[in-house]
Amino acid sequence: MSTLGVFVRVDAATVKVVAPFVAPSSCTVWDSVSSGAFVCMGDAVMTAGGTADQKVTQPVSVRQADGGELWHATVIGQNAPFGPYLAPDGQHVMVCCNDLNLSDPHELLVGRDGNQVNLAKGFHGSGWLDSKTMVGWLNTDPLAQGPFSLGYVVSNAPQTITSMNLAGVFLGTVST
Repeated sequence: MSTLGVFVRVDAATVKVVAPFVAPSSCTVWDSVSSGAFVCMGDAVMTAGGTADQKVTQPVSVRQADGGELWHATVIGQNAPFGPYLAPDGQHVMVCCNDLNLSDPHELLVGRDGNQVNLAKGFHGSGWLDSKTMVGWLNTDPLAQGPFSLGYVVSNAPQTITSMNLAGVFLGTVST
C-alpha cells in the first residue's frame, strides 16, 4: 500500500467494493484505464545508496483486468521513479522521473516494445488525452511557484511541448 491507498473495483449498482485490483504486497497500483488494465510498480532496489552513484531500479508492470501481466519494464533513476500513467490502449506508460542526471531530469515514456525515451524538459505529466497524447504542466524552473500552463506532448514527437496557454489541472478525458 502507498499514500494512494489500495485501488479497488467497485460494483456500479451497489457502489460496494468487490476486490482490490491486485494484492498490495504484489505491487502498488497507480493508474487504470477503461479496459480494466492497470499499471503497478513492484519493490524498488537501491544500489550505492547515499552516494553520487546511487541508482534505484524500479519494476513497472502493466496488467489486464484479471491481474495477469501483459508486459513489464524496468526503469532506473537516481531516486525512485514513481507516478506511472497508463496510455488508454495499454501500450505505453509515462513515468516520473528519469533523474539520473539531476540537473536535467525528464519524464520517461516507456513502451511495450521496451523502448524508453525522455520527454521534453520541463514537461510534468498528469495523464493521457488519448493513446498518443500526454498532458501535463510546463515548468523548467524548479524554484518557480504555480500556477503553470497546461501543455501536451505527442509520443511521435517526445521532445516537443505544445502549450495550451492556460493554467489548470488535468482531471481526465471525457467520452461523448
